[in-house]
Amino acid sequence: MPKVLIAEDSNLIQRLLKVALQTDKSIEIISTVADGEQAYLETIKLKPDVVIMDYRMPKMNGADALKKIMSESPTSVIFVSSASEVKADLLKLGAAAFIDKPKELDFTSIAQKLINDIKIYSRIKPAKRTY
Repeated sequence: MPKVLIAEDSNLIQRLLKVALQTDKSIEIISTVADGEQAYLETIKLKPDVVIMDYRMPKMNGADALKKIMSESPTSVIFVSSASEVKADLLKLGAAAFIDKPKELDFTSIAQKLINDIKIYSRIKPAKRTY
């Protein structure tokens, strides 16, 4: 059962992601956090199989959180974000995948892709990185 941490500063988007993921009973959401710093700290503490993260967050953006996670406790990170202009940079930094946030906030449109990605990337242990 893949353990997932959700890092998203919007309560509404957090809830929509939870609802989308809860359609698959084999996925366990172990924590939700509202900023990049918490995402990093909870990843170190809880050791999720996959982190679902936004790019634009308070305290620490997704790229900086990703760097810290990948250098200290490599974990598969899937970005669900509207910041598609940084997609290539995030993938170079070690993100497992990038999914564009639906513009209509209808997360059913990406739910199956997200669930499939979680199941795939939860079985992959990324390599430690130094930046």
